[in-house]
Amino acid sequence: YSPVPDVAASLAPSMDIQAPYNIERVLYFATHGDALAVRNVMQDFEQSGKVTLSAEILTAIQEVIVESVSMSDSDIVQAMQLCHSKYNYVICPHTATAVSYCFNVEQREEKIFVCLATASPAKFPEACEAAGLNKSTHHRVERLKLDTEICTPRHVCLKGHDWTSQLKDIILKI
Repeated sequence: YSPVPDVAASLAPSMDIQAPYNIERVLYFATHGDALAVRNVMQDFEQSGKVTLSAEILTAIQEVIVESVSMSDSDIVQAMQLCHSKYNYVICPHTATAVSYCFNVEQREEKIFVCLATASPAKFPEACEAAGLNKSTHHRVERLKLDTEICTPRHVCLKGHDWTSQLKDIILKI
């Protein structure tokens, strides 16, 4: 692997990153937890700007990541619009990248897809504007923008307790 010299900025800026921050995690799982192998690969990449993975590591990655696709800004905008029209839900451009694939994959009816929203669409006003969608946020988020200081009492979540409910209560109090 070696990065291309020029990357065109897209509506989904995190998709434009050529060396993702979590690549070490992928390598760690692909090497079955061999931290030394991961360190060696990363050192090679940092020193030379490119890396050749062993056949074993590459095969392990390909067993999990079986396909990759590229989406244009037009694809992202169409997915944002389609998701909004079908589900009345505004998605961020990164989520739209995955949703675009799911909307357009062949034999979609035979498969079940789950897309996790990765960020608030309000963080990407250019993408929302391009899709003609309202980029407004939740009233609580708007209130947080006005606060000069946000302070919550320390809360300890104990093992065996319902953390989800506890965290929801804390968030609702903010």
